[in-house]
Amino acid sequence: MVAERPAPVVTERPAPVVTERPVPKGWAEKKPSLEATGARAQVLVIVSDHGSGTSNFANALNTHPCVQDIGEPFGMGQMLWAASDETAACSGKRTPDSIFDTDSTGTLKNTNNPKLNTKIEAVLKSLKLGKLQVATGVNVRSLYEGLTYDLADYFVRIHDLICKEVPADVCPPSNCTISLKMFPNYVNGRTPTHHTKDDVAFSSCEEAINVKAMTAWKDALMSFEQNPKITTIAYQRDELHRQFSNFHRFDDAGTEFDCSLPRPLDMFQTFSKDHTDAQLQSEDCWEDSNKCLSEALKLVGLSAEPMGPEATELMAGVDLKESKDNDGGVRAVDKYLDPDSKSCSTNPTATFKRLENFGVQMLAPGGLSKLAAPHQVRGAQGWDATFGWDVPGWDANFVPSTPQVIFEEYEEPESTQTPLDFLDE
Repeated sequence: MVAERPAPVVTERPAPVVTERPVPKGWAEKKPSLEATGARAQVLVIVSDHGSGTSNFANALNTHPCVQDIGEPFGMGQMLWAASDETAACSGKRTPDSIFDTDSTGTLKNTNNPKLNTKIEAVLKSLKLGKLQVATGVNVRSLYEGLTYDLADYFVRIHDLICKEVPADVCPPSNCTISLKMFPNYVNGRTPTHHTKDDVAFSSCEEAINVKAMTAWKDALMSFEQNPKITTIAYQRDELHRQFSNFHRFDDAGTEFDCSLPRPLDMFQTFSKDHTDAQLQSEDCWEDSNKCLSEALKLVGLSAEPMGPEATELMAGVDLKESKDNDGGVRAVDKYLDPDSKSCSTNPTATFKRLENFGVQMLAPGGLSKLAAPHQVRGAQGWDATFGWDVPGWDANFVPSTPQVIFEEYEEPESTQTPLDFLDE
């Protein structure tokens, strides 16, 4: 008889110590209320992190005729809002390209954002205005003329650039709104997935990066708080299921994930809960999408009345355009996952292994502590626990090599339990 191994003692990673930066001039007090000014917020910022279900939420908002969704305006390996060179702690590691330096906040480093350009072009195409270079009056360079270290101003400039191109018969100019996402990695923040008890604590490099990133995160959210044209929603998801979603989509085959480990909110999400105009939980929004969409639109002075059933279906992960009849639809699930696959939702103390093509395999129903034999942990040649594969611009947590959402038809499983772990952004 083999004696059961005692459960491992798991200690939470300590949060980096963040030094408070003096509050910039003009940011000492919050923006006046809409009731006091009679103004309307024009930019809706969804403050969240990868794997939280923000894509479903943003796609649903985008069905409103007066909402143009930009999605992710920044991207690791393309362009960030702010980052800093941590040469002392991160010797030999390349600093991501960014518009501003976190330390020298008055210095504009880059005046071109390839990812944002692509997003703007996609919006113009949806309005049938063609490519950037041929669309009348579109000048992305204007986004950077006189730009200071003020993310709210940058987002308002994006709004003005896009909304002047929206035809009045689509949406009255006074109602035109854009939505964007705000994730920690836009300021070079690292929020790695906690896989097993054997994960290493933050390295000195990772900790140094997050100290600077947290300062930039606070600066960004404070700029939103002070600008009456900006309104914000903290859109969060149960941290276990958010991390499992990233694990099965982005990690290498062979990587393991122990559902039983504690996974508290990181410092970025904790701060955003107290510095946003509204707070929504993705699980609640999947349950009652109409309520969440109405609350979000109310923040920008819009009504949900022009939106049809497509919005609520998109929140639930159904693509009506691929539907064969009015009763069914095509569920947004990963191509290689069964909709009734085992996950942390069905087995909250289990350990899973990542297979090829998004698949997962349950290794131990009761967690790694119940295994009688040693288990594999992530560790392949070239892997760096902080930066992912040691290739410039590559971050395994955030840059998938295959499409993140693939629509595939399936029959509804007999089980009534929804596999929330497999719902993507």
